[in-house]
Amino acid sequence: MAIEKIEKKADDANIELVKTQEKPIDQPGAESLANPIVPIEVAKISPTTQPISVQAEFDRLESEFAAMAGKPLDELPIPRLLAGYEGLLKDDHLPGSMRRVAQAKAASLRVKAHAQTELAALRKGQEESDSKLAALRTDRTEIQQRVADKIIAYTAVGTLQPSTLQHGPATLYRLTDPANGRTLCYVRSNDAKFGTFLEKFVGIKGELVSEPQLSVKALVATDIAAVDPAEVTKKVSAQIIPPSILSARPAAQASTGAGDSQ
Repeated sequence: MAIEKIEKKADDANIELVKTQEKPIDQPGAESLANPIVPIEVAKISPTTQPISVQAEFDRLESEFAAMAGKPLDELPIPRLLAGYEGLLKDDHLPGSMRRVAQAKAASLRVKAHAQTELAALRKGQEESDSKLAALRTDRTEIQQRVADKIIAYTAVGTLQPSTLQHGPATLYRLTDPANGRTLCYVRSNDAKFGTFLEKFVGIKGELVSEPQLSVKALVATDIAAVDPAEVTKKVSAQIIPPSILSARPAAQASTGAGDSQ
């Protein structure tokens, strides 16, 4: 906008018009010294949320709690989960909804923890019982072995031979020393199985009796079994033992008879 200044001098007839320097007109959009534009910062307001650690811990515990479904009681990580929920309940920033869930889960885990402890005690007792039973079985086996290894007692041992002397109510046999064939005693029995033991070293159970017509005692037999001569005085004992076996084992004690070879 042009501003004109009119100056009057003494001579009114002489008038001079003076123009001042023109000021540029403010353009739209240009900076104005009268109204400077100042940027305004708007504060960002974060939404109201729980700390990430609390939310993440709650979600983790809920996931692990759900994963327990269908698993055996003794395999459940109950102590760890219970400690986790109890830790959440100590946080003052835990929302009410989460707190109620955590309280319910903690109560449930305490019941499960008690059941898990009882199960562990029951299994421990069962293991102890199994261990005692195993020890008893071992003792029984040892006893049975000792019984099997114990000395078997017979009335007489020797080689069974037929006898030429036959009188009385039962068949008469001779029990002889295997080294020389001498008669140790006579054996009476009507049991046919005695015939299957002829010429064999045997052990015979029964009662020794004296018969006037016989030079040595007679054994009224009740049982007979094959015997290993090497076991005599070790695992086999008898009242009558062949002298040839006793001489080979001087520590053995037995009573023997001697007689003819009839």
